[in-house]
Amino acid sequence: MRLPLIIALNFVLSALMISYIEWFKQDEANLKALNSTYIKDIEKLEKISHINQWLESRVIPNIKERLCEAEEADKNLIEFYDLNKEAYNLYINKYIYEGNDTKNMELSYDISTHDKTKLIEFLMLRQETRFFQFKELCIDNNRVVGVVEVAQPCKKASYVSQ
Repeated sequence: MRLPLIIALNFVLSALMISYIEWFKQDEANLKALNSTYIKDIEKLEKISHINQWLESRVIPNIKERLCEAEEADKNLIEFYDLNKEAYNLYINKYIYEGNDTKNMELSYDISTHDKTKLIEFLMLRQETRFFQFKELCIDNNRVVGVVEVAQPCKKASYVSQ
């Protein structure tokens, strides 16, 4: 009586074990698929972390060394506008306003597409002490128009620019 019961119990246990093995294999395949997506995301986040560390260790201290006083930042922005207003048809959209450790000025530009050298000069315009962010760049048959924000890093001002 015991022998058939033991044999039947072994068959039941082996059937359960086989089904559990299949279930574990399927679950492992699902986990591998899920992990592969997360591994790619983790690699991207690690790259972003390295870039942030580089910015915090190299770029931000370099910018902070070059910070000028608020009055000087205003003067630099006005000089930039005065020097370039005729060459690139600059118009002030938003006069000097404060950002995070910057003084900003938003300018509209209007350049003819026939004057390619002036267009290239404007797009390649670089300054050591200020940064440009193109907010709009619209091209039609004759003109390139848009908006650029000029940011001058500076120390926090104790007054609001007029």
